[in-house]
Amino acid sequence: MKIRKAEERDIPRLGELLLQVCRVHHQGRPDIFREGGRKYSDGALCDGTTLCLDDLCVDESCRGQGAGKLLYEAVLELARSLGCQNVTLNVWACNPDAMRFYEKRGLKVQKIGMEITL
Repeated sequence: MKIRKAEERDIPRLGELLLQVCRVHHQGRPDIFREGGRKYSDGALCDGTTLCLDDLCVDESCRGQGAGKLLYEAVLELARSLGCQNVTLNVWACNPDAMRFYEKRGLKVQKIGMEITL
């Protein structure tokens, strides 16, 4: 399995993965995330100027095969190569699978956000 930078030919598949992310978010927070919504347009996915590590995910059908671990390690390597001091991840409380995945990698809770919906 190889982790590589997305290319224009990957846009249709990236769109499918982003819909999976949206589905998880919509199920947990339908008040914020609309069903079938996408965060990025096709053009924004591979515009060549944006480093987007916003919605990293592994296809639901491929989970448990090590792809997530490789993707996470690639993020750490990229951060080190850029001279970053840390990697901070945001995980919605309604996504316990993601939280468990990151905890297994040694990440610790940095802060907790609180809200009230008006």
